[in-house]
Amino acid sequence: MESLDTIYPEGSFLATRLSESATKWVPGNSHGIESHTGHLLACVGDLPLLVHKSVMAPAGLSAMAACGVSIARNTETYLTALQYEARVRERTGLGQTAAFSYSQNDDDLMYRPVLVSNDLLQFLNNKENIATLADRKNVVARFSANQHIANDFKDLQVPIVLKVATNAPNTGGAAVYVCRKRRHLKRTAAQFLDATDILAEQYIEAVGNWCIQFAVLTDGTVLYGGASQQICFPNGIHAGSLIDAAQEPPTVAVDAARNAVCAGAQKGFRGACGVDVLLDRTGAAFVVDLNFRPVSSTAFVHDHTRRFGKGRAGTARLAFCQYGGALARFLYICRDGFEEGWLVPLATFDPDYGNLGPGPSRIRMMIVADDMDRLMHRERQLLNRNIQFDTIADVRKTRPKWPLSISRFFRR
Repeated sequence: MESLDTIYPEGSFLATRLSESATKWVPGNSHGIESHTGHLLACVGDLPLLVHKSVMAPAGLSAMAACGVSIARNTETYLTALQYEARVRERTGLGQTAAFSYSQNDDDLMYRPVLVSNDLLQFLNNKENIATLADRKNVVARFSANQHIANDFKDLQVPIVLKVATNAPNTGGAAVYVCRKRRHLKRTAAQFLDATDILAEQYIEAVGNWCIQFAVLTDGTVLYGGASQQICFPNGIHAGSLIDAAQEPPTVAVDAARNAVCAGAQKGFRGACGVDVLLDRTGAAFVVDLNFRPVSSTAFVHDHTRRFGKGRAGTARLAFCQYGGALARFLYICRDGFEEGWLVPLATFDPDYGNLGPGPSRIRMMIVADDMDRLMHRERQLLNRNIQFDTIADVRKTRPKWPLSISRFFRR
C-alpha cells in the first residue's frame, strides 16, 4: 500500500474518528475510539489527519522515529468530541474535503464537501450488500435469519455464521459470530437481540483468511495495495494480522476482492479500502466482508513493504498491545526489541497525555522475525513482560480464556 497522500485527492483530509452514538457494532470504549484515530500515523505521509492528542505523546513519537517509522507530517489534534467536530467544520468551511472512515448517523454532522457520500458509505459497508458488490461465485450461500431469533436460533444447523446487516459502522468482528456449537446460538441471540436484520451464512472451512487492500484513485482507477493474513478467534473476533514471506494471496482471492472494489468504485467510492476473503479447501474464494475505508492493517502492510520491499522478507505480525502502566514504562520494557529491530511501534496511545483518565497504554506493534518459530518466541518474550495482546473480545462481555498468542492460531 502506497502512502495515503498519493491516493487521496489534493485538498482532502482524513477524519477517522467514530462517533460515540455509532458504536453499537464497533468494539471498545472511549479509549479505544480515540486510540484508533492514530492507526494511520505511519502511512499517511503529507495527507492532513485529525487525531486525538493521546496518540501524539512525545515519548511515543520519539520511539516511532527511532525505529524508522515515517510519521504523519500534517496532523491536527483535538481533546474532545466537540473539538473534533469543530475541526471538521472549520476545514470543510474552508472548502477542504472530508474523507470519513465511518458514516455519520447524526443529521447535524452532515458535512460538505465529503469525498464519499454518507449514503454510499452506509451502503458499501453493510454486509447485506456483499451479494450486490461481489461476483456471485464469490458470495457465500446466505439467507435472512430474522425469523429465527425469537427461538434463540435453535432451529438453525451448526456450524453457521451469523452477521448483523446494518448501515451503522461495524468493524473487527463485532457484528459477526461464528457458531460452531449449539450453545453458541443462544449466546449470539443475546448479542444480536437489538439487531434489525440478521444474515445466516454457510460456514466455510477456511484454509486462508486474507485482508486484501486496494486504492481507488480520484479517476476511479483501482490499484492492488498488498495483503495480510488475518488472525481471528474461532468466534470471528479479529486479533491482529500476519505477513509471511512464504505466502501470498492467490490470484483467485485478489480477483474476487478487486471485483467488489471495482463495483464500489463505479458507485463513487474513492480512497483506501480492504476486502476480507476466505479460501476453502477446493481453492474457491469467498468475499466475507467489505471495509470501504483504511483498515487496521493498512499501516502494517505499508510499513512492512517500505522496509522490506514487495518481496516481503521474513515474517511479521501486527499485534494490538496493552500495558497496565505508563506509556514511558511500556516503551522502556520494549527497548531491546526496538534497538534490535524486531519490534516496531506503528502507533502509540497515552491516556494520561490525552487527558482521558486512567487506563492502559497501548502500542500497535509490528513484530518481525525470520520465520514463524522465531516470531512466536518473540511474542512469548512480550507476554512474559506483562504485555497483553489486546483484543476486542470485551464486546462480547467475556474475555477469552486463552492467551492471545499467535501460536494459538498457527499450530504446527
